Amino acid sequence: MQKNRTNNSNRSFSKSKAALLMAALTGISMLAVQPAFAQGSLTPPGAPTPTMKSLDQIEARTPISSLPFTISNSGSYYLTASLTGTAGNSGITTASGVNDVTVDLNGFSLIGVATSVSGFNTQGSRIMVKNGILRNWGANGINAAAGQNNEFKNLIAANNGVTGIDAGSRSLVESCEAETNGTHGIAVGGGSIVRNCLANRNANTGINCYNTGSIPNSAVVTGCSAAQNSIGISISLNSFISENNLLNNSFAGVSITGNGSRVENNNLDFNYNGVNTPGATNVIIRNTFTGNTNAAVLGITAGMPVGPLINAAAMGTNSNPAANYTY
Repeated sequence: MQKNRTNNSNRSFSKSKAALLMAALTGISMLAVQPAFAQGSLTPPGAPTPTMKSLDQIEARTPISSLPFTISNSGSYYLTASLTGTAGNSGITTASGVNDVTVDLNGFSLIGVATSVSGFNTQGSRIMVKNGILRNWGANGINAAAGQNNEFKNLIAANNGVTGIDAGSRSLVESCEAETNGTHGIAVGGGSIVRNCLANRNANTGINCYNTGSIPNSAVVTGCSAAQNSIGISISLNSFISENNLLNNSFAGVSITGNGSRVENNNLDFNYNGVNTPGATNVIIRNTFTGNTNAAVLGITAGMPVGPLINAAAMGTNSNPAANYTY
């Protein structure tokens, strides 16, 4: 019995040794047939290339950090802070012959001092100024009267000695506010558009559309509000005045000095005259008038294309699509 147990133990040990030997031989065999892989080049790569953008790539504009400042090259410029001008100088000036300039006031102000000139002064074309305030300049907030094809957007021009924004000819003034300026709030030459602007409490005219001689006066003024000026909107020739609110202007809501203009769909309330058109031939239709002290429309002559003035009592029965309404 004891002898059988011994024989069984010997047989189990022999089997274990055989299994271990087989495993060892199998491992050696697998190592022997492992494939060899080619190694990469030991030559180091070239110098590392930049992975971050340069400052010019991040902000490809020129900063303006002091006044007076002269722009001598076309390009894009921006304010870094609110800046105060100096006596006898304009704040920012484009040099003679420089066109194609954008100036972003970046939410800051250009502030004038006594005997300063204009906040921004240019004779160039394709000039854009946007996003800030121009105030307290001795002459204009912006003087671009000699320029053309310019744009002025999202600006406030206040308390300037002459005009808040003088945009020149064939220009666009949009979403701007001009208040308490010494002459005009906003002024534009022929071929210009003024839209969605406020022009209040300026000494002469809220929005003045002037004739520039070689460029016929043909301005468009739409979606604006002009209150408490002497004249809300002043035009000379061939202009279109539509969908404006003209209130409490001491001489007229709209004053026209020439022929060929169209005044339509405006609201004119509590001015001395709603529309002043002294003997000129202009289309005046579909406007509403109330509380104008002297006349709804002053200067109407026979044959002038003015829609009939219909009072409140007749509004329900009127069928004339060109009628102006008074109430």
